[in-house]
Amino acid sequence: MNTIRQNVATITLALALFSPAARADYTGPRVYLSDSIVLPSTSTGAPGTLRVPTAAERGQKMSFSVSLKMRNLDSLNARLAEGQHISQDDMETNYLPALSDYEAMVSWILSQGFTIAQEDSNHTTILATGTIAQLQEAFGVTFAMINTANGELPCGITPPLLPEELARFTLSVSGLQPVFEVQGG
Repeated sequence: MNTIRQNVATITLALALFSPAARADYTGPRVYLSDSIVLPSTSTGAPGTLRVPTAAERGQKMSFSVSLKMRNLDSLNARLAEGQHISQDDMETNYLPALSDYEAMVSWILSQGFTIAQEDSNHTTILATGTIAQLQEAFGVTFAMINTANGELPCGITPPLLPEELARFTLSVSGLQPVFEVQGG
């Protein structure tokens, strides 16, 4: 485990020196969406080997999703547990993420240079694509290339950051660790 921590520290330092994301001047507070990142293991259970992505690798496209928080989720769960039918209008008014929050997130994603791959009529999830370099810049994520049983894959090794005004209604940013999808983790 010490080796993996040393590798993460080395990569983080290297990217801090050379990555535009690390040098970016963010306006306003930024909030981590998660306080922990789990790094994958190889098929033998040993930590995968990490290295800093090359410029070409930072140009690779990745798909990711941003999920927004439901409103009044405890109330919704209680009503569902009672077997109540909840209309789409009731969902819109009381439980689904606010349309204004969804539109703010879509606007921010587009302003960061990402492409929207799919929007959600219930405004809970936005699927988008962008390069690793764009993800580093927009979300302040440090990426490493990780040697896995399925080959070398990019992996976010620090949690994503969002501007505070967006983080308050964001549940998660997913897809920054595709090694888990390939390995079934």
